[in-house]
Amino acid sequence: MACIYVRHSTRFEGPILPDLTAAITAGGRSSRFGSDKALAELGGRPLIAWAAQALAGASERLVVAAPGAQIPALRAAVGPEWEFLADLLPGRGPLSGLWTALQRAGSGWLALTAVDLPLLGADYWHWLAAAREPGVLGVSARGPGGPEPLAAIYSAALRPALPELLRRPSAGLRDVQELGRWVSLDIPAQRAGEPPRFLNVNTPADLERAGRWLG
Repeated sequence: MACIYVRHSTRFEGPILPDLTAAITAGGRSSRFGSDKALAELGGRPLIAWAAQALAGASERLVVAAPGAQIPALRAAVGPEWEFLADLLPGRGPLSGLWTALQRAGSGWLALTAVDLPLLGADYWHWLAAAREPGVLGVSARGPGGPEPLAAIYSAALRPALPELLRRPSAGLRDVQELGRWVSLDIPAQRAGEPPRFLNVNTPADLERAGRWLG
């Protein structure tokens, strides 16, 4: 059984650590959203551009694109610094996105996110990165709905263990924590005027709500 350390923090902070590979999962058309939400406009920019901005300090930047993703438009949204990878196991969701990105992450750490979490911000990723420890396989936050595996950092040391997990048809990204020692952080209380970090844009109404926070 994994050993999970829970920490409490009062604010997002931490040094800028550029030894991360960043990966954004772009899943193509969304049934709940009605279109490819990665390209939906938020604050005058495509939704995926907000995730890319938060992770712009990473040394290597990847987009894992599912079949059906509009690659030329996504490239234009994130810029030439981002390399596009085809999802190696389409249909397996974010767990396959992690597996695909880890093939290119070298021996370091991977920050994994999705296009529909536009309000995380760079300081959130610095905060996670600062909590890494030797021998730990990942660091994640516990948001209002529980663990946030699509806003987490993963060690490349996970790579040998993932094929066995992927052989389980029902396995998902949250099951990765079973594989070893993990750091789980309680997110700081939301301050007045601060956006909800884990606002998940699944519908046009969610997009409108995020837009109100961005002014």
